[in-house]
Amino acid sequence: DMFVQAIAERVADLLAESLSGTSPSEPWIGVEQAAEHLACRTSRIYDLVSQRRLTPRRDGRRLLFKRSHLDAAIEAMS
Repeated sequence: DMFVQAIAERVADLLAESLSGTSPSEPWIGVEQAAEHLACRTSRIYDLVSQRRLTPRRDGRRLLFKRSHLDAAIEAMS
């Protein structure tokens, strides 16, 4: 019974992660890594942010992104 409960809890966690679109272990990345991930220049990242096509999180002046959010934004643009 405890085993089934543990499996059910894990499945619920995985489903919640899937629905939110991110994994809790997915790291935040900076502009340089975002540009590398999208194979573009950092200036392109700043342009997309200023056009509100990418919505980063901010840590002071730093812009932070999740790779899955970048992928979803690019998919939505095409």
